[in-house]
Amino acid sequence: MFKLFRRKKQKQQPEAENTRLAIAALLTYYLKPNTLPSSHTQEDWKNSLGAKYTTTIQRLVKSGDLRRPNLHESLQFARAKDIKSVLKEHDLRVSGRKAKLIERLIENAPDAAQRLAEQYATDAYVVTESGQEKASTFQKEQNQRKTQAKLQVRDFIKRGNLTAACAVINQFYIWLPPVLRPGMGMNWDSPNGGMFLYLDRATYILNNAHSSWIAQELPQDLRESLIFAAIENELWPGRITTDGLSLSQDMKLKRPVDAFLRLFMNLAANARDLQNAKEMGITKVGIRTANDEHICSHCQQLSSKTYFLSEVPVLPSPHCTNEICRCSYSLFPDD
Repeated sequence: MFKLFRRKKQKQQPEAENTRLAIAALLTYYLKPNTLPSSHTQEDWKNSLGAKYTTTIQRLVKSGDLRRPNLHESLQFARAKDIKSVLKEHDLRVSGRKAKLIERLIENAPDAAQRLAEQYATDAYVVTESGQEKASTFQKEQNQRKTQAKLQVRDFIKRGNLTAACAVINQFYIWLPPVLRPGMGMNWDSPNGGMFLYLDRATYILNNAHSSWIAQELPQDLRESLIFAAIENELWPGRITTDGLSLSQDMKLKRPVDAFLRLFMNLAANARDLQNAKEMGITKVGIRTANDEHICSHCQQLSSKTYFLSEVPVLPSPHCTNEICRCSYSLFPDD
């Protein structure tokens, strides 16, 4: 039984729990030997960690969750050509893959290998056994929570309850440390923030996609599932995915499945732009192409005019010869 989620301000996790999650998430970046990120990225992490990034790293070293990489791990950061250069200086063979080069250098010139490692891995770290356990526990819980959230979201979409679907997604991302939440200015803690910012576009797909030219290109028995999938992709941040779709390998479609999903999403985005134009009192708009070598002649022609809102062509255009029409409306066309 799925729990209905009301659209309200989410409860915040205790500060200690937030910090624990952030530290566990940080450790996942060092499951393999890794160097410290840029100063900008370190600053992004500061709020989630409750301390400077480097301070947290040193604490994790003292607690036994992180360690400096060993010689072999450190040399992974060196470029193959630099390893070969040192091998040549010691009259050693330079053939073979990078792993073989590292092995040969360590065996025959350990002091030179140590100097090269220090040059490339001065700020590198990797998890210890205890750090790996904490990182893996975080990843497992994150995957479980996201899987459960996706199932709930799909159920709410099928029921037409997109507000509840947005609440489930927000709840998942609010659980994550702030640094891992996607988007800028999403304001995840606000009742109207997070994925509620995309609720109107998802609602447009739900209410209008069935009557669109895009749906008419699909077999009748496939339309609803692809429309639901487009809504799910509209609400979940990230790349387009066909997860949850059961498609026959023998099914012949005019376009790839992900192209249909993106077309539905473009349809909603362009409809939102037209609505914005009306609300701003704009009476005429233009059409903006992707302005690259893939522009079709039909869209090129559309972009040469301006249109009153009552006569503007629908976008994405059904006459575009590309798999995905990438045109959008220009709300402030040149006079």
